Amino acid sequence: MTIADTEALIGHVQKIVRPVDELPALTEETIGQPQGSPDDAYPRVQTPWWVIERPADLSPISVDTELILENDASSTDFGNAVKDVTKNPNPDVYAFYCPFHFYRNAWGIYIKASGVLAISAFVLEQSRLSPSNTAVINSVFKLLLHHESFHYWTELACSRYEIPTIDFQRLAGIRYYPYESHFLDRLATEHEEAMANAHAFREVVKYHQKSALPSSSSAGIQSLLSKFMEQQPVGYRDFGRYLLNTDHRRGQDQIFDNLRETVHLDLAVSPPPSQILGRYFFSDRQVSPCPVYLVKDRLSSALQAGKSFPVFNGMRIVVHTKEHDPPHFHLESPIGNEIGRYQWPDLSPLKGGKKLSGAIKRKLEKYLRKYGTEIDNKIQKVFR
Repeated sequence: MTIADTEALIGHVQKIVRPVDELPALTEETIGQPQGSPDDAYPRVQTPWWVIERPADLSPISVDTELILENDASSTDFGNAVKDVTKNPNPDVYAFYCPFHFYRNAWGIYIKASGVLAISAFVLEQSRLSPSNTAVINSVFKLLLHHESFHYWTELACSRYEIPTIDFQRLAGIRYYPYESHFLDRLATEHEEAMANAHAFREVVKYHQKSALPSSSSAGIQSLLSKFMEQQPVGYRDFGRYLLNTDHRRGQDQIFDNLRETVHLDLAVSPPPSQILGRYFFSDRQVSPCPVYLVKDRLSSALQAGKSFPVFNGMRIVVHTKEHDPPHFHLESPIGNEIGRYQWPDLSPLKGGKKLSGAIKRKLEKYLRKYGTEIDNKIQKVFR
């Protein structure tokens, strides 16, 4: 599906279901009883307060955004925030997907910036963070982003299945929306959360493979994230079942088995329709972007959204997403140590900054010969 096709599908769904900008009621009556211990059963969380009270002028960020922690971040103590993560490691408390079935204009992914930092401090077992922790921070950010992205892909996939089903039910005089039933079903939810975590972990591995991180560092971060995910509620912590490609495809099929059951269709055929439907409806995911919002607060004031270019020749260039004129970039050398902000493309320092030394300028020119075109494209987008 193209982006236009996806937008048309979402518009058609919303025309039918008429979103009212809130989730359906999440009660024991609607989601069912827990299968195990009541203390171990977590239904879908309600829309977090920080999403409801988000700034009115919040703008979406690019899906390739990275987070940059500034040098003054070490003054912030995350001790209490770490305690909150210890009490409730549910990722949907720190990032949340508002489905387009229920939200007309405000649908999309919301990520709490201070939640990213709190989880980072939690997995590192420390109360303060610094720019040296950037790799962990961005790994947590990608983990949350891709977890919520899977919820979007699931809703989109379910919508492809749902439209003809809704039309059939309407002909029979029945008001029935399969995605809403799927959303409210406890077992379907637990399975989707396991799949979302598996998808997120797989994407973090890919992110590390494309980065300049040493393999030992990547493995260490993945181990920390895996331990964090294993402490999460039922469903979420079962992500390990779906990490392999074959198991992940099987998990997609299971989503459609669950969805088919909510529509009460007893199709006793072999193989079950899900083995075709699951893989078909989950296809073409990369051409259907979802709005992503980064919600900041006092605890995350030192965190900036931007693009970090690869480490090369002992330095790295960073371009922040929200910046003031004139067009410029941040230069780190060594990594984590910002030596200044320099105008683009003449490389002169911003007012009050120091000029580049001859040695640093030669290294920078070599850097720009390798990444200059990409940097120019990003700066043009930010300062257009």
